[in-house]
Amino acid sequence: MYFNKILIVFFAFILPANAVVVLDQMMSKDEQRITGVSKLNHHQKLALEEWLNKNFVYKPNLDQYPKDLYLSENINGGAQLRLSDATLYEVAPDDIAKASLWITPFPLRVISGDDPNYPQLIINLSSGSTVKVKKIDALPSTETNSP
Repeated sequence: MYFNKILIVFFAFILPANAVVVLDQMMSKDEQRITGVSKLNHHQKLALEEWLNKNFVYKPNLDQYPKDLYLSENINGGAQLRLSDATLYEVAPDDIAKASLWITPFPLRVISGDDPNYPQLIINLSSGSTVKVKKIDALPSTETNSP
């Protein structure tokens, strides 16, 4: 299992546009149940993901989301992202390495995700890659209390 996660991360960085389909991230549990994906065993699911990544490019439906939104600032090596509308997002720890590679500015979309701790996804429209985020009001304080 650990080796499979390493492979997924490895392929996420070497495949063109970082657009890797990982079914558990792309599909809700309900969508997996309705389509029958939930009935696949682990090896079958990996084989399907491999086939999809080899033959297709993931293209989310972005028509329902606001246009003309850009990454304005990449903060703390990808830990936080400020958008052109001045909103600020904290990136999920597992996605910081991916977000750290994002060079500003580029167009993006913010959509709802299914992670309760990081309930939105930011989609990099230049590469197709996504990161899980949560909206924050301000950057974490880096000040220390010294006497």
